[in-house]
Amino acid sequence: MELQPLPRYREPRYPTHRILEEHPELLRLLPRRWRGNRLALAALGLCAGLVLGARSAAQPAAGADDGAKPAPAASLVAPVFVHGNGRGATGCSAVNPPEFLSEEEGRQIIIEEAKTAGIEFRQEDTYLPGLRPPVIDDDVVCAALGPEVSEGMYRRFQDADGRVDRRAYYGLIGAVADRIARRLVFPEDPPPDGLDPEVDRLAQVALNAGSPVSRGWWGSMDGVNMTKFPGGSWLGRLGEMKLDGTCRARGIHFEYVSTTDYLEDEVIGPNVSYTTAQSFDLEPAARALRWALASAKPDGAYAVFYDPCCVPGEGPRSTPGHPVLQATAIGRAREDLRAQVRDFIEWLKAEGVI
Repeated sequence: MELQPLPRYREPRYPTHRILEEHPELLRLLPRRWRGNRLALAALGLCAGLVLGARSAAQPAAGADDGAKPAPAASLVAPVFVHGNGRGATGCSAVNPPEFLSEEEGRQIIIEEAKTAGIEFRQEDTYLPGLRPPVIDDDVVCAALGPEVSEGMYRRFQDADGRVDRRAYYGLIGAVADRIARRLVFPEDPPPDGLDPEVDRLAQVALNAGSPVSRGWWGSMDGVNMTKFPGGSWLGRLGEMKLDGTCRARGIHFEYVSTTDYLEDEVIGPNVSYTTAQSFDLEPAARALRWALASAKPDGAYAVFYDPCCVPGEGPRSTPGHPVLQATAIGRAREDLRAQVRDFIEWLKAEGVI
């Protein structure tokens, strides 16, 4: 009989040193009747010493691979995975507002989906100071491009009946916003491979014009900590962020951009309207935050997800508020958010993190 090496070992049914690494408090748990028994205490102390000694001996040497994936030593920031428009408005003329996912529900969906890949996210007091995402959204991009260019972009996606392919239109604006944010954070960064030359051209037009925010167009920024990017014509927020989820064992973290963040968070917001209408450009906010994280270079792997903001159907004015359409929109929003997480999981695999 020829001996063959085992490709992997089964998980033992008895406690191992990994259990003690994750739960050292187990060594302090004693049955009540043992606590006054010197012999039992001596035996337990001997066993604990042997287990901990074996644990130390079992630690791999530097550079050795025991098959487990360590936490990433470098800073890795995933791209924003686009599933869902991530835009909407309420109040005033918003006759068909989207169905939003709350901060709590969005976080729970992300935690549940990540768990399928063995990633155990928890809410911890993980703070990242000194983040400075550019102040950028759809209105800022269009204002920087000017009315002629931005209206031409809109007409490009109109059909003969005047209907607009909103997915394509907002996809272009989102790509331009992403390119602007990247150029602001990394001024010397060359265009990435596969970038649409039209996206790079439009971003350069906006950068040359400067941000309308710095010209007072965007409303009051009183009480908001601001910073300036090179050249001084584009502004960014400056603040500390508490992350929504952390898997400390694998060094993976995430932030979910919700409507609450958009209105209240010191890094993503505040984006409070001074009129009866309130817009939410959550996907561009996620893109800006992603580049702020890339610039800060915190240890670990990071993802920025956003509320998909699904609209309850494309119908006449009487359709908003219809319970079936609302339920369908909420279901689509939940699935779009899960799709963002699934893309992140595939990205982590490609990067060798899991």
